[in-house]
Amino acid sequence: GTGAYSHSQGVLAIRKTVSRFIEQRDSYYCDPNNIFLTNGASTAIQMVLTALIDSPRDAVLVPMPQYPIYSALLSLLNGKML
Repeated sequence: GTGAYSHSQGVLAIRKTVSRFIEQRDSYYCDPNNIFLTNGASTAIQMVLTALIDSPRDAVLVPMPQYPIYSALLSLLNGKML
């Protein structure tokens, strides 16, 4: 078994299934070790921005119109939106 917790990237069997789907759909190799499963897009965006933003000098290019979580998280993390 996996114990009390699953892998932080998500269960390997599910990541392998997602990898095969991407390969079949896009005809592009997809390594399951490069897949991180989250409980939604907002969680994934939060994880990525938290990893990227370290100081008020850090900035992110944000498409317009934007998904409101970008500006909210950048404000919370003291980053800049470009």
